[in-house]
Amino acid sequence: MAAAKLSLTQANAAKVELQNAKAKGDLLDAATVRAEWLTVASDIRARLLAVPSRVAATLALDRAAAAALDGEIRRALIDLAGSADHV
Repeated sequence: MAAAKLSLTQANAAKVELQNAKAKGDLLDAATVRAEWLTVASDIRARLLAVPSRVAATLALDRAAAAALDGEIRRALIDLAGSADHV
């Protein structure tokens, strides 16, 4: 019985500690952080995918060169997405 009471006391203390950390701003809601990072990642992706057409226009690149640049950026994004799955 004493062990159960001790366990409950420790659980309550941990709960209060988490509530205090959240109230102080030391602890963030995981869903909120995830949503924010998804927005940031989406913005980065869009900007990177716009690079080939901007560079092609600025440097007067032919279609093959622009397509090669686009392909490399897309492969890099795919690699990054794959490595994020392992984090």
